[in-house]
Amino acid sequence: MDDPATPCVYCGRQQATTMDHVIPRCLFLPPLPSDMVTVPVCEDCNNEKSKDDSYFRDMLAIDLQTSEHPVAKTLFKNKVLKAVQKNRSEVARPVLTGAVRMSPLRTSGGIYLGHYPSVPIDGERVNETIRTMVRGLYYKLKKQRIPDNYAFDIRRVDPLYVRSLHEDMVRMKANGPYTLANVFACLFLYAIEDPFVSSWLLSFFDGFVLIVHTAPEGGLVSSEESE
Repeated sequence: MDDPATPCVYCGRQQATTMDHVIPRCLFLPPLPSDMVTVPVCEDCNNEKSKDDSYFRDMLAIDLQTSEHPVAKTLFKNKVLKAVQKNRSEVARPVLTGAVRMSPLRTSGGIYLGHYPSVPIDGERVNETIRTMVRGLYYKLKKQRIPDNYAFDIRRVDPLYVRSLHEDMVRMKANGPYTLANVFACLFLYAIEDPFVSSWLLSFFDGFVLIVHTAPEGGLVSSEESE
């Protein structure tokens, strides 16, 4: 680290002692892109994020919207299956224990598309992974930490609405797109009066798309409250 006084971008409490790849290395095939995003972090956050990164990779590799992406298919074959065989994949472990269930799939308009195999996913763990990524991306772009008293609202975007949401953000002159190989892309907006109020459109493997909003605590409506 060039500056020993630099705080960890993720937790803001401990001193940063290493650099972390904000968009997980495990989502890419070698060689890594030359423009990978890295930020200064503490050892504790780096170690914890590494576990969550693997969980996120395995989830994307079996997700209905991303599993046919060529990189995801290769990761599934070379990484996820091996982890499953060694009982190290927390996402795929239900396959071994018989916890896979058939769940109905419907469009946003309620049209039934059939039943598909599904496994339980730790939604809060995935949300924490996304919060960490957004903190890292914001720091890389703005050289500031999002304050700890700012909340994150994270929602998955229905495939039917991805294009229109993307077009809306482009019309609002969003920054980006920022891309890493054919694995990750994002657009983001921030408020002039409060640059920590921001909106992010994140895409992984062209199929797992999220909209993330940041604002002071109490300034966001949670997903549950909006339904």
